[in-house]
Amino acid sequence: MGAFPPETFSRLAGAKISCQRFLVENAALGIAELGIGKLRCDNNAARKFFSMDFDAATTKATTPLWQISLRAGAAFVVRNLDAGENLHNNDARAEFEALLSSATDPREKIPPISSPTEVGGEWYLPAARRIVAKIEAGELQKLVLARALDLTSNAEIPTTPILEKLRERFQKNCTIFSFSDNGETFIGASPEMLVRLVAGNLATEALAGSLANAKTADAVALATKLRNNGKERREHAIVVGFVAEKLRSLGMSPEAPATPDVVVLPNILHLRTAITAKAPAGTHILDVATALHPTPAMCGTPVKIARDTILATEPFSRGKFAGPLGFFDGNGEGFLAVGIRCALVRGNKIRLYAGSGLVSGSVPEKEFLETENKFSAVLDHLGS
Repeated sequence: MGAFPPETFSRLAGAKISCQRFLVENAALGIAELGIGKLRCDNNAARKFFSMDFDAATTKATTPLWQISLRAGAAFVVRNLDAGENLHNNDARAEFEALLSSATDPREKIPPISSPTEVGGEWYLPAARRIVAKIEAGELQKLVLARALDLTSNAEIPTTPILEKLRERFQKNCTIFSFSDNGETFIGASPEMLVRLVAGNLATEALAGSLANAKTADAVALATKLRNNGKERREHAIVVGFVAEKLRSLGMSPEAPATPDVVVLPNILHLRTAITAKAPAGTHILDVATALHPTPAMCGTPVKIARDTILATEPFSRGKFAGPLGFFDGNGEGFLAVGIRCALVRGNKIRLYAGSGLVSGSVPEKEFLETENKFSAVLDHLGS
């Protein structure tokens, strides 16, 4: 259809729309993709928005009716067609103008929300102690144990103001995402990229090892402290080794710096190693995602034992939490983040998720505090 003013993107991303909507933004990478509605039939040539549950039991690849990309100072709009559908460009433009007219800014406020309730009660610390004991005994190398908090309101909880606050605070170093379908919205600001594939060039990363960001402390001193922490460096090295091994199994020669850099977020610092490779011809981004997911950054090692332990221990289903989400095109290239620092909103209920990696030397009480800090990414923005 062509180019529209850039505010078209933000208007449709923030409006109250009663259909599927998929949003992926990463300012550092110049990514801003929005999908609205859903085709009745598949269209292999069109862009698809993708999500996979943590346990890989549920995957969704949705071809949107409307595809809006923000780049070069304009919003580029594509109207995808169902099988057999014949739509003149003028008719498509009129249809889009009608969508824009209906997409008013609701200026919603977040209603009063209850105090958080721990899903499963006080289970985390005893479980973390048992798992650390298994790690010390050599049964596991690492395991990421997650918690979930439930909150409710007397009114429907709007996601747009939450999204705006996440964007204001985390846009610089995170992927802002919002996937709305079947009456629920999975929303968050993820600092972790799973994979990006563009013109055969693959980029991924290891993001593991963290330190709370004390706002009164010097960021450089905190980064140095994190780099020099043996426990956090061991946790990080496990992920780097895993990712490199999986890429080699796909016929790639991964390259990575010898030492990690540090990603500084408003509430936390992470060790990060960027990993790149040239992908063999015909590689689909989902081939790479299937090989990498779940990485030790979200699961543990050995992967099967860690995943089975997680599913048997955590008193809730992770769903999309810690799973891949993003988009890919008809050539199998695109971008997938990991669904963390997130919440699931359905009606007047919201569930928050956060996890922490347990390795040899982990102190469960400290790991509990780390999950509290990670919850704050969304929890701090639930006020009006």
